[in-house]
Amino acid sequence: MRSGRDIAALLVAAAVAVGPIGTHSVLAQDSTVVVGSKLFTEAVILGDIAAETGRSIGVAVEHRRQLGGTRFLWSALLSGDIDLYADYTGTLFQEILQVP
Repeated sequence: MRSGRDIAALLVAAAVAVGPIGTHSVLAQDSTVVVGSKLFTEAVILGDIAAETGRSIGVAVEHRRQLGGTRFLWSALLSGDIDLYADYTGTLFQEILQVP
């Protein structure tokens, strides 16, 4: 079994590796990048920051605010309903990976 530190390193590596590929494929299609956010204020602000950052470089961005909790946003991400959202590594470990 991998340690929490190993899993964290793998998640960061995956985000770095997949992020640019996903971004390029979305941009190549002239699509709108969809940012999701959780139900609480901090998550909405982080979503706003992501959306405004994208817009500032000419990317069409839609921010869908206050969609739900971690499992809902994770499912939306996996299904392609959203392209990104902000979450905490500790929350992902416990809710998605079920690592204490």
